[in-house]
Parts: sequence; structure tokens; C-alpha cells
Amino acid sequence: MPSEILGQTLDYARDVPNEWIMSIPFNDSAGDKHLFIVLASSGNPDLALAGVFNVERMVDNLFKTHNVNELALDLKLKTDRDESAVTVLTTVTPAKVVHQTQTLLYTARTNLDLHWMVGDNFDGGTGSLLVRGIWGGGLLLTLLMALFVTILLRQNRQVQQRVEAATRDLEETMAIKNEVAAISLAAQQAASLSECGAVLFSRFSRLIGCRQGMLAIAQADGVLEVVSRSGAPPADHAQSHYHVGEGIVGQCARDRHTVALKQPAEERWQIRSGLGSAAPAEVWIFPIEYSNDVVGVIELAVIKPLDLFAQALLKDAIPVIALRLADLLRRRGSTLG
Repeated sequence: MPSEILGQTLDYARDVPNEWIMSIPFNDSAGDKHLFIVLASSGNPDLALAGVFNVERMVDNLFKTHNVNELALDLKLKTDRDESAVTVLTTVTPAKVVHQTQTLLYTARTNLDLHWMVGDNFDGGTGSLLVRGIWGGGLLLTLLMALFVTILLRQNRQVQQRVEAATRDLEETMAIKNEVAAISLAAQQAASLSECGAVLFSRFSRLIGCRQGMLAIAQADGVLEVVSRSGAPPADHAQSHYHVGEGIVGQCARDRHTVALKQPAEERWQIRSGLGSAAPAEVWIFPIEYSNDVVGVIELAVIKPLDLFAQALLKDAIPVIALRLADLLRRRGSTLG
């Protein structure tokens, strides 16, 4: 039954995207009354958020929090899709009801009918005359209704925040997947190891602010041969190979751990342009592994610290890069180190 109600509510929510939709009530295995609250996305008809709202627990907590005694509530609802109202819950009716009032509330495309009943000992001994006076003036009703609506709105805000957070996460994940797919396609079009490195550095320059890069490929003799550079000194002024275990690059290949250098020493790392030079904000060195072998090492110098998006992008891109480099090595006839 709950699954059918959820399905019907989801179907309706898709017709009115970006609006909260409330379902008819249903009981769980313990007999507690619940409602589904659903929000569908206008951008993606297949994306919706569904939450479960425990009405009985909310009302019970409301009464306990504010020490309300001798007050009963009969709550019915009627959705825009239904012809008749359905009872959501009925709390214990006071032995002697001295006052009754009814309030209508419309939220999430649903009419809520709240029938309040006040007992003779309302709030621990208040006399019936005073009760009638207070409720006649509408002060206490206004307070309780404000509390009730506040809880509904707070629940909606919490769900809305979760929807927005989930949407941002989904958008970020899809953006990363799209960028990794583009990196994979560009790498596949590279005909050589050096060309593959150049393609990668070009994309990383746009995506993460990479201003210098180096790609070294592992050889069978334990040497890492530099096959591509970007934004770095000419080959005759730079190291052309590294031994596994030598320096930070060689240690990265040996230990198979990513190395992140925050604010590296200016005398060692410099990003140079026609107007001058400056130390990078960070230097990242990644081991590239394929089928339990180290294919190579890629080093990137960036002008600003990598945010979580950039780090996630690189984490997903490295296996794709490893696959292409391994394929190019096989075609070249090299043995993986």
C-alpha cells in the first residue's frame, strides 16, 4: 500500500514540478500514521525527492514540548486529487470538552482540517470559563496554529535544503563525468605519448588552472622517462628522466601515493611567463597505475589551490589516463615498469 501511494504521489508531482506534494496517510508496521512529501524537478522529470513525515510523532512532540494538557486534535486532509477528506489522526479526547474550534490550512496542494477540542482541565487546571475566554479571543489558537505551521515550514525548509544539496551534488557529479569523458576522448585521439601529455595539459590548464605539467613514463629498467612537458623549461635545461625512488617524482612512483605540495619553495618551483614568474600555489604529483603496474607519473603545478571539484575530477581522470597510456605503450612495444 505505501508503495502504491508513493507511486501515485510521484506521478502527480511530475505534473507540477518544483512544488511540494503531500500524499494521503498510511500506517507503518507499528501502526503509526505517515505521509509522503514529494518534490519533483522541472529540469529532470526522472528526478524527485520523497520524504516520509510522521504526523503522530510531530503532534505528540508538539504537545509534550509545550506541556499542553487536555487538548485534543482531530486532523483530516483532502488532497487536490481526491474527492473526500481522509482522517490522519485523532488524539485522545478529553473526558469533558468545554470548547471546540476548527481551522483550515492549505499546504503542499492539500487541505488540512484541524478540529481542536479543549478539556475542562486544560493546561493543568485552567478553569473552563477562562478556557472559553482565551479560545474565544483566539490567542491560544493562534499560538498553537503558529507552532503547527512553523513545524511544517521547518520540515519543508529542511527537505528543500536537502533537495538543493542533492541537486548540487548530482550536478557536480555529472559535470565531473562529462569532463572525464571529454578527457578520455581527447586522449584517445592522441597518436603518441608526448601528444597525449600535451592534450592532457591543455585540458587541465582550462579546468583546474594548471600552468606547468610533466608526464614521465615508466620503463622496464626502473627509469621514468619524461615524454611531455608543458609550461616548463626547455628539455636541455630540465631533467629528462628519473629513477624510481629518486626525488619526489621517483618516490611517488615507488610508493604509489599522490603527493601534494602546498606553497612549494619558490627557489625550486617557478611558473614563468613573458611578464615574469611566480611560485605555484600547489604542486600535485600522481602515480598512474594500470593493472597493478606503475605506468608513469604526472606532475601538475597550479596557480590556485585545488578545490574539491578539481580533486574529484583528477581522481576520476587518472584511471582513464592510465588506460590510454598503457595502450600507447603496448603499441610502442614497451614493457610496463
